[in-house]
Amino acid sequence: MFQFLVIGSAAVVVLYYLKRCLSSPTVPAVSKLPSTSPISPKEQKVFTPAELAEFDGSDPTRPIYLAIKGDVFDVTRAVDFYGKGNSYNLFTGKDASRALAKMSLNLEDCVPDYEDLSWGEKDSLNAWYASFSQKYPRIGKVLRSNSHDKAAQDTPAVDAPAESNKPLEAKKVE
Repeated sequence: MFQFLVIGSAAVVVLYYLKRCLSSPTVPAVSKLPSTSPISPKEQKVFTPAELAEFDGSDPTRPIYLAIKGDVFDVTRAVDFYGKGNSYNLFTGKDASRALAKMSLNLEDCVPDYEDLSWGEKDSLNAWYASFSQKYPRIGKVLRSNSHDKAAQDTPAVDAPAESNKPLEAKKVE
């Protein structure tokens, strides 16, 4: 009798998990894109702001990118957050450093300018950067939008590759 209960319980558990796996909602077309694994600095792409804007989640066949402190992250696997019509889609396709630092959902704050932020806001931006670095692959850099000449276009937004990884420091006011 005890053996029958164990086998029956195991069968119920197996059927539950099979039903759960088979009845999961269909995966969006974005998941059919090749998975992005971390790439070496030599393979990283340098985006202009216009190029980065093409990866804003509006096309379900393309990956979704967002930038923090000049570094571009592939957030495609979090389409439920960053895909078109979702809560944090306004951050995609651009460098949203200021908005993340201020914890703002205002489109006008989705800009790369973060030098004049308060100490607390810079601390928040560093935390966001660390979080994204752990969760999502860094796939490139974005140029500053005010770059007009060819020499400036060839220079990433952050002067040295390691610069964007350094925590921001607040300036002392005298």
